[in-house]
Amino acid sequence: FVNYDVICSAGKHTDDLYRERRSVTKIFLPTGAYDGHRGTIDVQGKTARIARLMSFKGDSLAIAILSPGICGPTYSHEIRLMKLARDLASLPGVKVFIRLKPVPPPPEYADFYAEQTSGHPSILLTFSEFELFDFLEVTDLFVTSISNSGCDLALRGAQIMFIDYLRDPDMF
Repeated sequence: FVNYDVICSAGKHTDDLYRERRSVTKIFLPTGAYDGHRGTIDVQGKTARIARLMSFKGDSLAIAILSPGICGPTYSHEIRLMKLARDLASLPGVKVFIRLKPVPPPPEYADFYAEQTSGHPSILLTFSEFELFDFLEVTDLFVTSISNSGCDLALRGAQIMFIDYLRDPDMF
């Protein structure tokens, strides 16, 4: 998912990431990511998906952790984000959604998220059964480290908290 002719770039971090992954992409337009402007893809299923999220949330405060996607370079981010998710979920009146990238993780990390969230009933681990923007109507705060999905949600009015694990204040 990194070899495109043109990228509508969310910022320097996107350009750097694509170059680091040796992408063939040569044109980076500093327009912001496209995803923040697109609508729902599966319109017919949207009501049911949001109802499932609302049912889990109930009257609680909902915080969504946006995974940057797990791999060697992001492993330390994911460990810290999962610890944060468990800590938040242990608070009374708080429910946590963990929004994973909608692509399978590398085989060596296949069980990572299930192991990290096991035994925490206030955490809902999500995958491709929900669209990114399904969480907008349900979530009170989004938290991530370096996920571009945070930028996409911010364009739609979401409250986002970026945690600077890299100690690079210019990244986002």
